[in-house]
Amino acid sequence: MKDGIYLAGFVIGLTECHGVKAEEIVNIWNAYIDESGTHRESSNIVVAATLASGKTWQELVPEWEAVLDHYGLSHFHAVDFNGGTGECANMAREERVDCVKRLVQVAGDASLEYIAYAIKRDLYESRDSDLGVYDYLLASTISDIAIWGAEHGIDGMYVFIESGCSLSTNLCDLFRNAAPKRKYLEPIGNIGYLDKKHVPLQVADMIAYETFKYLDNQIRTPMKPMRKSFKKIIDGNPLSAYRIDDALLDYELPIVQRFIDKIGERK
Repeated sequence: MKDGIYLAGFVIGLTECHGVKAEEIVNIWNAYIDESGTHRESSNIVVAATLASGKTWQELVPEWEAVLDHYGLSHFHAVDFNGGTGECANMAREERVDCVKRLVQVAGDASLEYIAYAIKRDLYESRDSDLGVYDYLLASTISDIAIWGAEHGIDGMYVFIESGCSLSTNLCDLFRNAAPKRKYLEPIGNIGYLDKKHVPLQVADMIAYETFKYLDNQIRTPMKPMRKSFKKIIDGNPLSAYRIDDALLDYELPIVQRFIDKIGERK
């Protein structure tokens, strides 16, 4: 994947809708969002974003692909590596572990930023809300991406979500249509869909899964040490992880609903 191919349309969106001069756009980042804990038996649900500059992604992609090529794999899918399913069905556990270690090394060596939101499924379902749990977590994540980008002086942020994932397409489309027009979504210039063959979404899949396992272990076995893979990924790369509890949910849920309603207002 060459992320630069998306920049031309993105720059046009920034210049036409946000009034930014093209020659002033020098710091453009891409954010990739994925979810974990989607199976019904999962007690926790996670939505995570992985952020980096276009240059960082372009440097990471060939290194990631080289690891997959070594094992004869077309892409990374955390669930398949964990369970020995899909393309990993014929791989010995030692091979899968070794492959993941090498991919973790690639991600850990890159200058990535992470944002993750997690909540216990039964906690959210105990609230009487028309807003689905994935809508709540996705809206929180996108809002945080915009805040992070503004605070760090990012000129523009392009957000990608995996097509066909559990995240609501209606909400994704709402944000996508509003992003170029809403000042309070800056520096997000657009939101688009990609399939999992794109390497940065595979990295996002790894981050979402590792965050899910980390938080799940904290609840189930709080004395268990942090997974080595997770520790390597976040070593030197900040992780903003929010585990929503009762008090925070009661405070944030109406705010997120108002935020979504405001995004949907005509302008």
